Amino acid sequence: MQTRINTSFIRVAGLTLKVSRKRIRNLYLRVTNGQLLVSAPFFLSDESVARFVRGKLDWIKEKLEASRAVAEIFEDGKELAVWGGQFPIAIHPFAGFNSVRAEAALIHVYCREHNDPAVIAALIAAWRKEILLSPGRQALEMWRRKLGIPYPLE
Repeated sequence: MQTRINTSFIRVAGLTLKVSRKRIRNLYLRVTNGQLLVSAPFFLSDESVARFVRGKLDWIKEKLEASRAVAEIFEDGKELAVWGGQFPIAIHPFAGFNSVRAEAALIHVYCREHNDPAVIAALIAAWRKEILLSPGRQALEMWRRKLGIPYPLE
């Protein structure tokens, strides 16, 4: 069974929320890497989500402050440690999409709509995780083929 998820962004009290609409019954709010994530049922309107979030503003601000205190701040030109080397970051706000791409001796960070340090930190963290997992996935696939193990692995 394939699950359907619709993702959108809404602004509430100066904060950007990533709203994922799913087949669920309740509304869930979490702060991850300085980003506000809301899981909402399909039938709930944006205004209902915004009303819920406004009721939790004190809690949200407390969690965002704690998250930002822990999160590493990335700025244009700051060097990022990757695979034992130091590479400068080029931040491109309002790019229309979120992405991190490495090019020769520069790491480009593309941000949709804003230049929020928490979003940039989350993008870089996800990119670092992907580049660390990629060689392991390739080795797993190679050994799966050599040993004749059927795909997908479960």
